[in-house]
Amino acid sequence: MDSHLSKPCLFHLLPVYLLLLLCLTSSKPISTAAATAHSTSFNFATSSLQNLTLIGDAYLLNSSIGLTRPTLVPSTSSGVAACNFPINLSASFSTNFSFSISPPIIDDMNLDGDKLGFFVASTLSGNGNLGSDQNSEIQNGPKRVLVEFELGAGGGVEVVSEEETTPVQLLNRTGAGGLGVDLSSGNVITSWIEYDNVEKVLGVWLSYSGTVKPEIAVVMASLDLFFDEIRDNSMFVGLSATTEGTTITHVIHNWYFQTYGFSDVSPPKTTTNSSANLSGDSTWSTSAVISNSDENHRKNLHLHLAIYSVITLGLFFTFTMWILIKKKITSDQKHPKVLPAATMKSPRKFAYKELSIATRGFHDSQIIGIGSFGTVYRGMTPGTSINYAVKRSKHHNENRHQEFLSELSIIGRLRHKNLVNLLGWCVQDSELLLVYELMSNGSLDTLLYSQKRRPRRPLPWYQRYKIATGVAEGVAYLHSECEQQVIHRDIKTSNIMLDSNFNPRLGDFGLAKLIDHDTTQSPVSTLTAGTLGYLAPEYIQYGLATAKIDVFSFGVVILEICCGRLPISKPDESGEVDGGCLVNLVDWVWRSYREDKLVGVADRDLNGEFELDELLRLLLIGLSCANPDCEQRPDMRQVVRILKGEAQMTLIPPRVKPWLVFSESLPRSLKDILSDDDDSTNQHHQA
Repeated sequence: MDSHLSKPCLFHLLPVYLLLLLCLTSSKPISTAAATAHSTSFNFATSSLQNLTLIGDAYLLNSSIGLTRPTLVPSTSSGVAACNFPINLSASFSTNFSFSISPPIIDDMNLDGDKLGFFVASTLSGNGNLGSDQNSEIQNGPKRVLVEFELGAGGGVEVVSEEETTPVQLLNRTGAGGLGVDLSSGNVITSWIEYDNVEKVLGVWLSYSGTVKPEIAVVMASLDLFFDEIRDNSMFVGLSATTEGTTITHVIHNWYFQTYGFSDVSPPKTTTNSSANLSGDSTWSTSAVISNSDENHRKNLHLHLAIYSVITLGLFFTFTMWILIKKKITSDQKHPKVLPAATMKSPRKFAYKELSIATRGFHDSQIIGIGSFGTVYRGMTPGTSINYAVKRSKHHNENRHQEFLSELSIIGRLRHKNLVNLLGWCVQDSELLLVYELMSNGSLDTLLYSQKRRPRRPLPWYQRYKIATGVAEGVAYLHSECEQQVIHRDIKTSNIMLDSNFNPRLGDFGLAKLIDHDTTQSPVSTLTAGTLGYLAPEYIQYGLATAKIDVFSFGVVILEICCGRLPISKPDESGEVDGGCLVNLVDWVWRSYREDKLVGVADRDLNGEFELDELLRLLLIGLSCANPDCEQRPDMRQVVRILKGEAQMTLIPPRVKPWLVFSESLPRSLKDILSDDDDSTNQHHQA
């Protein structure tokens, strides 16, 4: 068949195939389990991914779903996995899901803001942080219910409900001591949640066993899900999680949901007491629920036969299209297409074999760095002295693909002495590769902090000042001198590379954003991404990406260069004794500035060998850039002129750190976030 099928055949069959898909999708969505005119069942293990929506930091992890991103430093993350079609909830429903919450890697970490929840809501638009506490909006819309599993000292399970005209109501709650499980143990835990529409009761069970539901519920709550103004009582269901300044991750291993008990259908289990559906003996059925009447039975039978016939025909055409597309992909690999115009300015495409040879088959001995995006290898062209760095990701999911395209399209058009030089790229099957000029002195964080772990000569002051000036020039170029303004969103010491002469090069543009040079344009609304300690407060609150968030991150980097301390460090690392709490570098320097002890924050490894006027200049610039009030932060061109001695030092921050004030006129909603170009990543990468 392949020998006779040509490219025109693909376009002749495409309209027929699209027509069949339209017929299939125009009716109510059908999950892999079963759904009749009234009942609906959904099983993540066998369901099509088209029926699942991932929002925020949520991502696919093999056969599971990660709701919050993994990180080695405390950070803020939130994600949602939801069934993307509305479900009629005017009857009873039951759901169960298995999850695991990784224990924190730092002892005594505050977990009060970390939680996981199951929600029922009338719309998927609104605030993306569905796992928020009961004092914030769960979701914009007339009706929502949330079963929340909370960590921390006041942890436990609670059921909350909210309507548009009334505040959040706590329906019932059980503390951590009454759960019978340790939520943050890292073990797989199964939760059963069942709602009886007759008795108007919702129950929650928890167990380490994934097959046997306990007889006693951990929490029961009385509520009425039916709401007259919601058409057909159609609601969305999903799972959400959030972390606030911790390292834990939330993973969903399986999830099943079904409705039953409509007025004209039989429930999955016959009982004379409707409340028995909430007992420990209740069972679930994944088969279709058939009408009691013969007439409805015949109608449903005809409907099923029609649907199965269309599906069979659709599968036949899908197989045919797969053969054609596979043939076309094979042809494209032999004769690769040119990338879109946005990436045509980037350097050449490398052959996968060439990079494999240069890295000795991506051997472990060639690894020079590892990040969440992937691994960085040292590469060398055989027979030459040409060295370069190869950034490789083997996880070709949608988020990684968007990061790859973002970094390739943005950095490919940038040319500046203080930006990492992109040499080329490669795509091979599920692997994404970027090729950079190799920076022989590694990253700035390695030089600043490695001597604290291994005795070595500290970075001298004149090189530190040179690095600070170079980074400022690179950021000023991104903000003011490019065809479109580039907001980096992830400026930090580990993303600043140093060449053989210790000239700084800013890299890692996977989270960068492009916006036009237009002072009337609104800030870009995105899902918050970056690294804790470098994130501007207004960015954490609203997710609004402006050039000012890069200025804040630059200010933190400047303070690191002067002080030789991490943005967030343990008390013994900063000389503080704040009861064992982590110390924020900006707060620590500002307190020393207020007490007129600013010189005392200089890196002890310098042993006093620095220029006093340059040190004070850098520290005052760093505090001005890290000002909590974004309106008071300077423009990067002004910073460059001051650092190079071309302008007077006019950046004098107030002695007392300004209070952080959030404007109520800038609400952050999920609808606004998703109106962006959807290329915000869910995972931060360091490589």
